[in-house]
Amino acid sequence: MRLTDVKINGCGYEAEFSSRLGATCYRLTYAPLGCDVLRTPTSEADLEINPYLYGNPILFPCNRISGGEFVFDGRKYGFPINEPKTNCHIHGALYSTSFKIIKLAADEVAFRYDAEKNEYLGFPHAFSVVREYTADKTGLVEKTTFINRSDEKMPLTLAFHTTFNAPFSGKGKCFATVPVVCEQLRDENCLPTGEWGSGKREEQMRRGEYEIGKVHLSALYKIDKPDCFLATDGVVVKYFASPEYGYRMTYAEKDGGFMVIEPQTAAIDCFHLPEPPEKHGLIAINPREKLTLVTVIGVQSRRDCRLG
Repeated sequence: MRLTDVKINGCGYEAEFSSRLGATCYRLTYAPLGCDVLRTPTSEADLEINPYLYGNPILFPCNRISGGEFVFDGRKYGFPINEPKTNCHIHGALYSTSFKIIKLAADEVAFRYDAEKNEYLGFPHAFSVVREYTADKTGLVEKTTFINRSDEKMPLTLAFHTTFNAPFSGKGKCFATVPVVCEQLRDENCLPTGEWGSGKREEQMRRGEYEIGKVHLSALYKIDKPDCFLATDGVVVKYFASPEYGYRMTYAEKDGGFMVIEPQTAAIDCFHLPEPPEKHGLIAINPREKLTLVTVIGVQSRRDCRLG
């Protein structure tokens, strides 16, 4: 079975998607500058090893929830423990869920998933998700809409485990610019200690001097600007995310040839931090209302792009 089943083209961009695997974009190229932007699996066997390190899988709820449980608006929520070694729930299951194709044209496509109460991992809300993509002169634009179809406020933490080729053009070194403010420090189970820090690595990221793949990287950052950049061989990939995404999870393996820059709406395990989770990015969608968030992946020549 072919991994992707939908393709769109526009303004030099070509994108391929899998409707049955979370409406994930598994390939994005930009022909005018010869860029292969996203890390693409060679087969479904790659996804069996690690489903998160290819394309832009959607994570709901995002990152880890200690014990798989939290309280919101006076109600207790529980998700299955799918990372037993840390006793956590991690990343949800939308990335592997089938979406319906509800719109398709040469340069745009929209996918939708509908869940009834308790249908999605026991989540006690009826809700819908729409992932709508357009290829235009700015790049691959995604509008992600969550619709609360229940009669109670619905908690939302959301991320995209977007994995870029690094380098994405040529064979030179690849550098990242991430507008970090501070890092959420974590323990041996990758759960927050409650402390935040900053050092030389963060300074390099802000200046665009962080070389991808030189050392292992795994860190969650609070950020203060909406744009991140990858630069190599005179070409730049710009990754914009709307203000609701106040955090970036970053991951790169030493000499791995890729980097994850993950827009994330909330800090890790925000429900169990000392302060109220709303202070750490938790979003509450009112009954019968919806929320739309936007990301854009675009490619430019270095001379046409100002980093930071």
